[in-house]
Amino acid sequence: MLKKILMIFLFRHYMARIARKWFGRVDDKGKLVLSDPDGFMDQIRALAGKDVEVIVKRFIRKRTIKQNSFYWVYLHLIEEETGNDANYLHEYFRDKHLPPRFVEVTLNGVTAEIEIRPTTTELLTDQFNEYMAKIEMESGIPIPNREQVSA
Repeated sequence: MLKKILMIFLFRHYMARIARKWFGRVDDKGKLVLSDPDGFMDQIRALAGKDVEVIVKRFIRKRTIKQNSFYWVYLHLIEEETGNDANYLHEYFRDKHLPPRFVEVTLNGVTAEIEIRPTTTELLTDQFNEYMAKIEMESGIPIPNREQVSA
């Protein structure tokens, strides 16, 4: 029994120190429906008597692994049609259609602006779809039907 009480105490102590993100959906009636309501309530109970910070914002999805896999299937299709290596096509399209970022780095009092190469990893799902549409327009090779491709 003492071991169980100690475990509960340690769990609550641990939970009170970590920050977790909770995901859910606001239904048509404005009610928040959490994807893990039990876990959320465990976290709330662990923070009993403590001040908390609550931030609610719209969840924006980054491009998915499935989208990325499909993208590489498409690049290999373009490779077959054009003879260009899919890896080189990726570099070409990325550099042409995704804008670079510039950041300042200061070392020993000297500041330099450097260019950060663009990456498809940071694109949101809609941006990734737009990126693929640009590739389709430039290459002239239609994006295959997703249902017909096992990516």
